[in-house]
Amino acid sequence: MTVADPHSTSSASPDTAATPSLSRRTFLRSASVGAAAVTFGAGGAFAQAPSKQLNIAIVGCGEQGLAQINAMRELVLNGSVRVLAMADPWQFNLDYRANSFEKLVKGAKVNRYTDLSELLAKEESLDAVFIATPDYLHEPYTTMALKAGKHVYCEKMMSNTVEAARKMVISQQETGKLCQVGHQRRSNPRYLRLRDEIIGKADGTAKNLTGKSLLGEITHAYAQWNREVKPPLGFPKKFPVPPEVLTTLGYENMEQFRNWRFYKKFGGGAISDLGAHQIDLFNWMLGGTPVSITATGGRDYYDGKGMMPDGQSVRPAYETDDNVIVTYEYNVNGRTVRCIYTVLTTTSSQAIYEKFMGDQASVVISEDLKNNQVYRENNALWDGQQLVEAGTLAAIPGSVHHKFWESPKPWWQEDKWLTKVGVKAGAVDARESKATGAYELPEVLNKLPHTPHIENFVKCCLEGKSQTDLNCPVADAYKTCVTVLKCNQAIAEKKTLIFDPSEFAV
Repeated sequence: MTVADPHSTSSASPDTAATPSLSRRTFLRSASVGAAAVTFGAGGAFAQAPSKQLNIAIVGCGEQGLAQINAMRELVLNGSVRVLAMADPWQFNLDYRANSFEKLVKGAKVNRYTDLSELLAKEESLDAVFIATPDYLHEPYTTMALKAGKHVYCEKMMSNTVEAARKMVISQQETGKLCQVGHQRRSNPRYLRLRDEIIGKADGTAKNLTGKSLLGEITHAYAQWNREVKPPLGFPKKFPVPPEVLTTLGYENMEQFRNWRFYKKFGGGAISDLGAHQIDLFNWMLGGTPVSITATGGRDYYDGKGMMPDGQSVRPAYETDDNVIVTYEYNVNGRTVRCIYTVLTTTSSQAIYEKFMGDQASVVISEDLKNNQVYRENNALWDGQQLVEAGTLAAIPGSVHHKFWESPKPWWQEDKWLTKVGVKAGAVDARESKATGAYELPEVLNKLPHTPHIENFVKCCLEGKSQTDLNCPVADAYKTCVTVLKCNQAIAEKKTLIFDPSEFAV
């Protein structure tokens, strides 16, 4: 039996660690949705269906499946996408998600399956499958769907093993169907501006009025995802997954089923679960793959020995590393660029962001708008005001950030400690550089982060586009998968590893 497994770390049940539910406010929140929204007629037929419509199934009804549903709400409401079916081995999760969707979308009727092969056999009008299962099931489910003649949108990571990720690429090549992987930053307009106009190409050219990279020669990049301590996820005791289903999926118990991310058989650990999106940016922004990797980390906190912050429960004993610090080296135009990535699961300090640094400017960015600054060095060969007038940059009104994690502070405000000790206002350490000018990227994404990426996939499916028209085709995602999973090997062997270029090819 083939069973669809949720990509979930939480259930919608109120008596578990719940993920945000699929609420009407969440689903309908959009400037383009309101009185003019397209509605559904009786029996699930669209009252104003477009000439082309993509019939889809969502496989995995957990947290990431919910994220996909919310992200495609405008496409559902305007009739471009129709959700025919959902699949999940946990009947509780499946029914909750499908019932919620049917209540929110007038006339919707979602067919429900616990077996993916049955879904593919019965849903004859199905065009595409959205996969939001645990990582270890991405390859078998993607391959199954592709060979059934369906397009596939698969969440990242491609897999928890390089071998399985390679099979996904081969399956796409053999079937010719579209296969996009959910590295959604590649479709975010602010990240696209960063790549095309601020950083530019590896040869130093960029699509702005200067024709050059505003960062100048990039020397370093840094990214992190820090998350607070979280207890294991539970489940409603009255609604477990049947033992025979757990066994079929490879789980020993419901605890593993709910917390699969922390077991090597099912996931790649925090560096894969959290780090994959941002490490993907290193490859994408620099236009290549790394030449070496040095990493340190370990299972230092979730070792089953200490106490959780509540002082009442023992820390769970997980298998994967709970912290990783990795340095990649890239060769860009004959020069070394070092990219440092940190993932911590014991503190939320400074949260999530990415930073690219060059000899003329640096940029801080994230999906959260609070991290959105471009810092011009005093020796930069470009005029910030001209770029503001051209629309490439936006001015920060009245104040700038000395450090992006601090509150805005006017340049003219003197430090209070200087006044207290009688030091001349504005005095600085002689080694300190003069403050840089600060700007912002002008884009504001008035959609959920996944939405542009799903829109790109749907557009390519409906218009008969090729694999190269996808913003993250599976072959590109494979290179990121290799880049990320090499961390685990580097940590285990405690040495710098050199990438062979052939590792990134299929």
